[in-house]
Amino acid sequence: MTTPVIPPDSDTRSVRATPSRPAHRLPFWVNQRLGLLVLVVGLSAVFGVARPTFLDERLVLFPLVRDVSMLTVVALAQMVALSVGHMNLAVGRMAAFGALFAGLGYDRLGLPLPLGLLLCLCAGAAIGALTGWIITRTGVSSFVVTLAMDFALLGLVSLLYSALTENAAFTTKPSGLAELRSYSLADICVGPVCGSPVIPQLAQFTVLALLGLGFLYGATRIGRELLLTGANPAAAELSGIPTGRRVILAHTLSGLLAALAGFMAAVGTGTFRASIGDAVLCPTDLIAKSQNR
Repeated sequence: MTTPVIPPDSDTRSVRATPSRPAHRLPFWVNQRLGLLVLVVGLSAVFGVARPTFLDERLVLFPLVRDVSMLTVVALAQMVALSVGHMNLAVGRMAAFGALFAGLGYDRLGLPLPLGLLLCLCAGAAIGALTGWIITRTGVSSFVVTLAMDFALLGLVSLLYSALTENAAFTTKPSGLAELRSYSLADICVGPVCGSPVIPQLAQFTVLALLGLGFLYGATRIGRELLLTGANPAAAELSGIPTGRRVILAHTLSGLLAALAGFMAAVGTGTFRASIGDAVLCPTDLIAKSQNR
């Protein structure tokens, strides 16, 4: 009895000859984000028709865009940490920490508006760099370190406000703060052409942050190294990328953006107080959880 001899590569040829089926894609209307967008637009249109004041430019749309601008910077602060595979649960407290130094500069040092903002950004970058340094030196998870930093800043910021102020808030308003809070692009005109009354001037910081991060990650070597560090730290280390320094840089940028968000929140409310971090605590947690699903 003889057994048929099968050429060793016959299975390979049969596999190669089998046409591959295209990947099954769900229709676009099943996308959850698209459905949410359609729902929001539809409900806004219904409420706008039923009650025209719902779409009032000055009372509704202007504050809404101002809050969205601030929360966008919060999302950018979390995104920078996520780009290296880390989380920053202390974004809200870093925002309050940076705003504390801005308010201190305005109230005690009499700084003008730009210098107070610069002091705020430096404080946020410093606390972010400290967080990144602790993570790289100890090897502890960023989740644990930033959670501990959140509680540490919660006590520190509250203590400093209680020691430096009478009402737990800096109320001194430098020149230009009220205008930055209430002015829109309609107050900026080039000849007869003016901007939209819906977009606040505070949104310029959001646009600058978006452009800066877009350039960093899309056109620079450091940005690509940050992404490679987040994709595979071991491979990035073997490729000669200083992953430790990149982690510190990412957390420094995250702290700087968090401080910028804190400044924007303080300008929106008109006061620099310890509870500023509470306004961004829930959104940043939701961002972190959605990115890790």
